[in-house]
Amino acid sequence: MMKRFILFIAFFGYIIVNAQNFEGIVTYQISYPTITDKAALADMPTEMTLYIKGDKIRSDIEYYKHPDNPKVQPTLVFQSKVVDLATKSYFELLTVGKDNKYIIETSTKQIEEKLIKMPVPNLVVQDSTRMIKDYVCKIAVLTEKIIDPTSGQGIDYPLTIYYSEVFGNKNIYIDEDFRDIGGLMLEYTIYAKNIPIKFTAVKIKKKKIKDDEFERPTEGYQKDVDRDTVQHILNGGK
Repeated sequence: MMKRFILFIAFFGYIIVNAQNFEGIVTYQISYPTITDKAALADMPTEMTLYIKGDKIRSDIEYYKHPDNPKVQPTLVFQSKVVDLATKSYFELLTVGKDNKYIIETSTKQIEEKLIKMPVPNLVVQDSTRMIKDYVCKIAVLTEKIIDPTSGQGIDYPLTIYYSEVFGNKNIYIDEDFRDIGGLMLEYTIYAKNIPIKFTAVKIKKKKIKDDEFERPTEGYQKDVDRDTVQHILNGGK
């Protein structure tokens, strides 16, 4: 069976947050509502950890990539995204196995150029609220265009978002469709290659975070690599 592995750091933009009112760790459970195959699920991460300190944010995901040959040991994959909202930039880290380490830089100019090309998000905030982990969450619906797997045609699909304003102020997302959300999302769904991926906050802990959690590595990582190349590497060169 040929597998395709998702570069999850490509979607870490969905958790970029200016959380000057909160310092600590938010742990999310990751689930896949439409995937029932156990072999496919074995290659998917089940947890994301978000570290928040002022205008610095770090997101970590770790999982194993299982090869088609059952005799070959699975490979540990670690993906991370570190955001600096003061400079409006971020870098992403990918480690595949012990020896393959890559860093992808995204500058302020690149973010600004991306935003110019992006359509205005179709986001509607509702009047109702919901409690998640003892936090009052507002409810919003973001309508996105996805490809229907049956017809192959683009369709409008509503995504329900539960977010809390306790963790930050308005306009706290940088360069993604969720950028008009006025808080930290505690439950939401994204689409990656037409696969719905649900993130649910299961633990929120106030804690002092060391500054070095957000530092850029000075050595050991291959630079000048683009996202497509990293995705190709993640798929074993297929």
